[in-house]
Amino acid sequence: MSRAVRFPVDAKIYRRYEEFTNWEAFVKKHFPGEEIPRKKKARTAFQKRVAPVLLQDPEFQAFDEAFKTKITLAGELAKQAVDRAL
Repeated sequence: MSRAVRFPVDAKIYRRYEEFTNWEAFVKKHFPGEEIPRKKKARTAFQKRVAPVLLQDPEFQAFDEAFKTKITLAGELAKQAVDRAL
């Protein structure tokens, strides 16, 4: 091959929302007597029910705002690659 071989130079780590925001710890803080459901549908309903209370906590709200989805991270990496002409 006579041309330069280029490799991506940026990488980002994706962390699940619950892991990134430390969701379970905040649920235990604000809802100490409630058990977090393990089944998907029950857990989703529980998350929707507790979200308004958790978002009133400034510390949790900061984590929530800092969280980035996989699509957002991929878009940022693609933009960086285009900017560097990779």
